[in-house]
Amino acid sequence: MLGVTSDIQDEEWIKYYVDPLDDKNKTILQKIMQPDHNVIIGRRGTGKSSLMARAFIECLYSLKEKRTELNLRLAKRKRILPVFLNMKEVWDPSAPYSDKLPYVMKSIFIAYFLSKIWISLNSNGIVSILNWKDRILGKTKKKIETLISKLINPDFIPISTGKTIFKEIETTTKNLGAELSLTNLSVQDKVSTKGENEKSTVAESIIIDSISEIMNELIELLKEYHIDACYIFFDEFSEIPDFHQEFLEKNLLEPYFILNYRLFKAKIAAYPGEYSFVRLDETRELISIPLDFVELYGDVSKGLKQCYEDAKVHAITFTESVIKKRLEHFDLSVELDEIFQDPTTALEYLFLTSMNVPRNIGHILYKCAEKKPVPFTNNDLKSAAIENVERWMGKDFIKKITQIYGNKEEEIMALWVKLMSRVMEQKSGKRGDEKVPQSHFWVDSNLSYRLKILEGTFLVLRIGLITPKDLEGVKVPGISKKYDVYVINKALCDRENLIFDFNTKVLARNRFDYSDIFQPFEVRCKNNHKIVNEDQIMESKGGRFCRICFDEFDKKIPIIENIPNLKDLETDPGIDKKVLKDANALVKKSQGLYAKFEIFEKKHNFKLSPVESELIVILNDEKSLKNKEIGDKMEERMNPQQVRRLIEKINARAIAFKLPQIISETPVKNLTNEFIKLLEKI
Repeated sequence: MLGVTSDIQDEEWIKYYVDPLDDKNKTILQKIMQPDHNVIIGRRGTGKSSLMARAFIECLYSLKEKRTELNLRLAKRKRILPVFLNMKEVWDPSAPYSDKLPYVMKSIFIAYFLSKIWISLNSNGIVSILNWKDRILGKTKKKIETLISKLINPDFIPISTGKTIFKEIETTTKNLGAELSLTNLSVQDKVSTKGENEKSTVAESIIIDSISEIMNELIELLKEYHIDACYIFFDEFSEIPDFHQEFLEKNLLEPYFILNYRLFKAKIAAYPGEYSFVRLDETRELISIPLDFVELYGDVSKGLKQCYEDAKVHAITFTESVIKKRLEHFDLSVELDEIFQDPTTALEYLFLTSMNVPRNIGHILYKCAEKKPVPFTNNDLKSAAIENVERWMGKDFIKKITQIYGNKEEEIMALWVKLMSRVMEQKSGKRGDEKVPQSHFWVDSNLSYRLKILEGTFLVLRIGLITPKDLEGVKVPGISKKYDVYVINKALCDRENLIFDFNTKVLARNRFDYSDIFQPFEVRCKNNHKIVNEDQIMESKGGRFCRICFDEFDKKIPIIENIPNLKDLETDPGIDKKVLKDANALVKKSQGLYAKFEIFEKKHNFKLSPVESELIVILNDEKSLKNKEIGDKMEERMNPQQVRRLIEKINARAIAFKLPQIISETPVKNLTNEFIKLLEKI
């Protein structure tokens, strides 16, 4: 993951980058450099950030007077200004201000957004080429400082929160050589007397004006420096909440990128199914660039087997290219047969266990190198891949899933338990005496969105479409004949001694239809219409909406699904008890402090005071704290600087919510004895 544009100035990125399409006349880099709005779709580690970094450098080359022939072809003889924004750095969901009112969160979000634009415009690569330091240090700097000061307005932003944000932006920009001065006289120690509705109206107006102002400022810069276009790279777009995604779509992407200014092109990196576009049409305004290997290399019109085999050949070639490129990058003159005892088998195994994700390839080879010198045997790779998949399925795995997909630990694990219980049933022969592969299965295409979480963690992968045997040659109006086919990670199959084989004739049997596993208990829309069949669900631009509401009110009302959790599975006779036990243990270990307190409250009828609730939220977010030590005990696990930082964070949050300060130095204040005893037990 890239942080700031200073990370991608180095021209070594050109040597480091490996294009997934090994065709000089048709590359992914060429696609992203086209004057289109793009959504680059891929799971973590597929190379979205690397692609953006490479495109960023290509844009920098377009600004230089001397350009290479390659650059002239990719930039189409246009001067393109690149702006790189890591959205994960724009919004921190664990920050003490991230659960406030919507207009407060929008104001804070846009303030940080503007600061990141400023940092990108000040990157050494851009400044040295355009020689515009005096210009942006004057007018542009003043405009951004003014806009941020207006956004963090004491009329609707708590004073302590505003001061914290100013300090953080000033410190971050200073450390990156682009300091903003945000000491503003309007931030006084007084509380606003405006009502919530008035605050919201004022804030929304300032937010919209700020977006307009910064876009106009960019237009002026482009004209003044004779720049033809501006590509804005939104990396880690899925890391920000849905409401921020939809807000950017409505107030930035649609009015400024799509409708008005042809100068701007949006390049958005997102996880599959984890981006919320309601207004924009991916087939028209947004051009998708998939990085997962089946979508990238396969052709579903050729049928499942041929589609997969073609994609597999290209994916293995890419795996080989990545390894060779990394060796070249680190000046290692080593051939593949010096690294692998059997290069052909090794490359195929790396493809099957990494699922063609460069980051996963690196993790597996790193684990091999930790244990023994080259050449690596097939057993070495197998051991490393199993260790890697166990890491995904460990305590850290659920934490990462929670970070990406929200608080869905039990829902995710319930799906996983149901899937693995069915797989174990296949393995035991309970579904037939014949020994069949357990590595592949298929699901009704209408339910495939439910597997995005498991795909995002590399446990399963969609590899194509299939027509079940009982539907071959049958035409049923309104019923899709196609089902999505998935493969379980090869390393996981090796770990559980599952038969791994891709036999399309065997796979087409109904015993491999796992659709029932992923059916929710109940589906309703937010207007409480009960959804009884898929015909009542309308899919549009990445969302699922109630067709009843759309037909009656011409409104897109999202549907809500009642998803089973682990407790619901305890009485299910089809569930493997060992798989369920392991899942429960894993979830329990991964539970945060707040979740544990919620359980305790219900069980013992214990109610947290407002002060204690705020403290728990903060302690839950504090990664360096071990979820049970406060006061004097903090120093046993944290150094004095960490303790002071935590105390400042707790007190800032308490002041923002008009609560007493919770901790002063190390003694504990304003906490009940029962609460302190409870902390010691957890």
